[in-house]
Amino acid sequence: MDKNFDKIKLLCFENSSISEKVIDNFLLNFVAKREGSDKLMDQFTVKYLHILRKMPQEFFPRVMAE
Repeated sequence: MDKNFDKIKLLCFENSSISEKVIDNFLLNFVAKREGSDKLMDQFTVKYLHILRKMPQEFFPRVMAE
């Protein structure tokens, strides 16, 4: 059973890595620029920069992805 679990776990990590590269790092940025939501997020960033600086570094990119 441990061998099957390890194999499944490895496959999940590999799939997550591929998804991250394609969806998170490419498609989301491409669509945001095409739809203009990147400009809206820039406005939000400027307005609330004092709050965003207090958040963990990975917080805002995750919010943008959502």
